[in-house]
Amino acid sequence: MPTASTSEEALARQRCRDKAYRDGLYRRRYDPSVRAINKYVDKLRSERRVSIPYVAPTYGGVDAQLLTLMQDPGPKTDLANADGSGMICLENVDLSAARQKFFLDEAGISISEIVSWNAYPWPKPHPQTDRSDRDAAEALRGFLMLTPNLEVVILNGTVARRIWRVLKEIDPACVANISPYPTFHTSERAVNPTQRSAEYIAKVHKDLSNKYAAAARQLRRA
Repeated sequence: MPTASTSEEALARQRCRDKAYRDGLYRRRYDPSVRAINKYVDKLRSERRVSIPYVAPTYGGVDAQLLTLMQDPGPKTDLANADGSGMICLENVDLSAARQKFFLDEAGISISEIVSWNAYPWPKPHPQTDRSDRDAAEALRGFLMLTPNLEVVILNGTVARRIWRVLKEIDPACVANISPYPTFHTSERAVNPTQRSAEYIAKVHKDLSNKYAAAARQLRRA
């Protein structure tokens, strides 16, 4: 699986290294499967006057059954950055995307079954406050209204878990029929051997693998 020590090899396989591929995704941002979601992104951008990435048309979009909820937009979701796609995409040239793709593949989950969103759709503030968390949760509620077939959410990291909890407090009915699987973020920081022990990294990998597999089993039972 991709780790900090094998990041160069993993990133070389990410398709968004190819500008033509990135441009093609961006041109298709209003494809039927993601049109409503990305129109919602436009609305949030206009209201908040902040940069928010679109959701790639390669996802299942509004028909998705599984949501992978991440933290906030990474550098490679920004068109202004080198190799930036302007999108949440499993093919982005960053290790979080490459690692998430690995765990989905390992669990046998197709990209057509899922959609991804960020707990903070915009760059998260520092520090985060009760008000900023509530704003993020309200944005997530709007997103969930567009994805009625969701059965499962994988909560990747502490921020995703917290915003899901806030939304559950605001509107319990909104999340009542979606089973949560809390786990670690797929970022490089969680598995950097210069900062983490081998035992901790093994724990992260085992939990991610188990939670993605459990989410897949629930989808197959449905």
